[in-house]
Amino acid sequence: KNMDLYYKFDFIITSYETNLQKPDRKIFQHALDKALSIEWNLIYPNEALHIGNEIDKDFEGAREAGWSSVLINSEKENVPSSASFKDVEHFWNAINSEKLDL
Repeated sequence: KNMDLYYKFDFIITSYETNLQKPDRKIFQHALDKALSIEWNLIYPNEALHIGNEIDKDFEGAREAGWSSVLINSEKENVPSSASFKDVEHFWNAINSEKLDL
């Protein structure tokens, strides 16, 4: 809710609902399991995208779980510019213009 993402995605997994904390790989697996229950298609980690705003928990945690990841509203160092966006609108525009390179 804080990142204003609910209207753009089929579901969002939170630490509160899973009792898991990022960067624990189990929370990323929980998301893949939820996607499977909704779509009835197996999604592999390398096909998944995590969106977050903390480099260690979100960006690096997802990458270590085999996912692609992006940072929103983050100006952290050592993050590829193609994976960091000022806000959701800039990220959404990158997706729609096919200029997203994860």
